[in-house]
Amino acid sequence: MLALTFTSRKSEANNSTTVAIPATQQQLTFSKPLPLEAFLSALHQSKSFTKLHTFPLSYQLFDTNRELEAVEFQTTVLEKLQFLAQSNHTLKTSAELLLQQVKRWDIGYRIFTPLDWDVVRIDSDSNLTLSGNYELLTPLRKERVIFEGLLVAPQSIALKSTNSLSAYTSQIRMLSSANPSYAWVIYPDGTTRKVGYALWNETPVNLTPNSVVFFGFNSEEPSLTQLEKDIVKLITMRKAL
Repeated sequence: MLALTFTSRKSEANNSTTVAIPATQQQLTFSKPLPLEAFLSALHQSKSFTKLHTFPLSYQLFDTNRELEAVEFQTTVLEKLQFLAQSNHTLKTSAELLLQQVKRWDIGYRIFTPLDWDVVRIDSDSNLTLSGNYELLTPLRKERVIFEGLLVAPQSIALKSTNSLSAYTSQIRMLSSANPSYAWVIYPDGTTRKVGYALWNETPVNLTPNSVVFFGFNSEEPSLTQLEKDIVKLITMRKAL
């Protein structure tokens, strides 16, 4: 039998598995490593948690023991943007804009795995073992999509019942350096897709609540392509409180 206690977030447990839950200001403490399904079961039995109007697709699980790795990755991306701003006059403004965006992001080492209790119960491959210290974020469902990247300013736009990304573009102002044909869609579970949105290559795409659309560079230069992928990766690691 696993020993489970509910404590304040400030409490610490030695030689145990803990999961902090900011939304309820609690920390679940277990006496040893445990399956994810067992943790989710305990979570859903918590009265304070059942009062939340949660959206499982947007749940985020972070390994706090490995947070430094995430910070180092963010630092590397910032250094690349700083170098681009200093070395490429044409993209100086674009790089500085992205630099300011990425600096504001609260990044963590995210564990990319389904966190819907029903999914984990029936899919043994998703039932990983938790061991160490974690943080579970449970963002509320928001019927909006965030647009960011090479835009005059990031925007939050109401989700529409359409599978056309181009239907949103009339509401945003892109920089001249932004890709006029492709954008990245980042779903709240961390899944990403690069999709076409121009008249000649438009890809049907179903945006979900809490999705992000990122507009990158209008360039196929390998270093810029990799930098763009790194930024998209950071978005999937961003804490969405």
